[in-house]
Amino acid sequence: MSQEPTTGGHSAALSPDDDGDDGGVEPIERHRRTPQDDPDGIEEEGERERVGADGWRAVDTDVSVSLFNVCFTAAGPVAAGGDGKVLHRDPETGAWRVIIEAGPSVTFNDIHDVDVTDDGERFWFVGDSGIIGAFDVKTGRKYDFSAPMEKTSTWESIAVTGEKGEERVIYANGSGELLDAEMDEHGFPDWGAVRKPGRGSTMPGIDFDSDGTAYAADTTGKAYQQERDAEERSSSGNRTQSGDGDWETIGVRNAQVNFHDIDCDDGHLLIAGDDGVLYRFDRFADNWTPIRAGDGTIYSIDQHEGRRGAASADGRVFEPEAMVGWSERPTEVAEDLYGIAFGPRFDIAVGAAGTIVERHHSDGASQFEDEPERPAERSKRRRERRRRQREQRTGERSSGQTGDERPAERSRKRRERRRKQREKRQRERHGSDRSAEERPAERSRKRRERRRERRETTVSAEKSDQGGDDGDEPFW
Repeated sequence: MSQEPTTGGHSAALSPDDDGDDGGVEPIERHRRTPQDDPDGIEEEGERERVGADGWRAVDTDVSVSLFNVCFTAAGPVAAGGDGKVLHRDPETGAWRVIIEAGPSVTFNDIHDVDVTDDGERFWFVGDSGIIGAFDVKTGRKYDFSAPMEKTSTWESIAVTGEKGEERVIYANGSGELLDAEMDEHGFPDWGAVRKPGRGSTMPGIDFDSDGTAYAADTTGKAYQQERDAEERSSSGNRTQSGDGDWETIGVRNAQVNFHDIDCDDGHLLIAGDDGVLYRFDRFADNWTPIRAGDGTIYSIDQHEGRRGAASADGRVFEPEAMVGWSERPTEVAEDLYGIAFGPRFDIAVGAAGTIVERHHSDGASQFEDEPERPAERSKRRRERRRRQREQRTGERSSGQTGDERPAERSRKRRERRRKQREKRQRERHGSDRSAEERPAERSRKRRERRRERRETTVSAEKSDQGGDDGDEPFW
């Protein structure tokens, strides 16, 4: 899974300093280069390799450690992996270089996952021995938030949503625990409660949908969901957790494989598993559909603006085709691919032994020449999508559509419908519009009314008897 924010008319370039851990930033004007701009720097025709839609090509990295995931930042893609290394792809030259040598704590612990804020200005990474780090691409500053709340087990996956300074982050570890954090007024994590929705199995995948709903998957074939509106803030500014914030199991029934990754994009949720199997969640139908993408373990899956792809063992990448299904795309590498990210102009997959493969899009334009979408515009579009989805879900609930409601609410409405159906059958059977199953209070009221009428009738009869015959006045 990955988010793909990109930079605008000006781009930030990461440059490592002496120790290789914190880098400076200098803005680079990005435009179509011409001989007038740089007469000595323009490459001859054919020197820069162009590839088509299916042309995955391997690139040199000068590192031998495995790379476990990749994401797009405002300064270009970053990949993270073994020995705490984080690599950055230079937006001008396309070369990959190390910008973090030994992780956030300078302890050379492996980094297992990386994700980025919606505006692309900060990326987060997690890994062995409880390491948690963050890196601001504009300031080049690295942060170490390792072992929060004395949690030193391996963090397997991470998910980030929101813009820098206002992001929400969820961390998942090898003990099946999920830790939530939001940024305080200083831009540092405000740790929430630790939750364990399953039985303690490893959580290798976690992701946010565009409406803020979080999803997670573990290695026993279970998937979980947490609604965003479960968390509130008290008047003092501290977070308070309501009962609705608990994670609930949403599948996968009869899953026959272990899960390795999860990705959600605008309501389209996919889980990657063993034996080339994917699972798609149809949220409004509350149903899971298995999909055979290929064979071998699928380690990572990503979606970007309707395009989807999965990275697998033995250097294989699988993608869907209309009326054909999922099929393999050649990459010309044999190493396992552990992470994949789709971008607006090119795609990247990373894997064992420092393997990186790239694919430029088929329009022939390179990543050096396009004018990319500004981060502010992308964030605006994300907010607009979230607003529309909230309005749609609110409208569906008010109109009686229950596909997105919790199981308890759906059960209550089913019982209510059944009660109304019984009452309707009773009315039809008795030939009256009056319900045969009146409430006890209503029956008691009607009994009292009948008694009062009988008493009034009795009193009237007694008065009539005492008044004498032939209309004579009473004796009193």
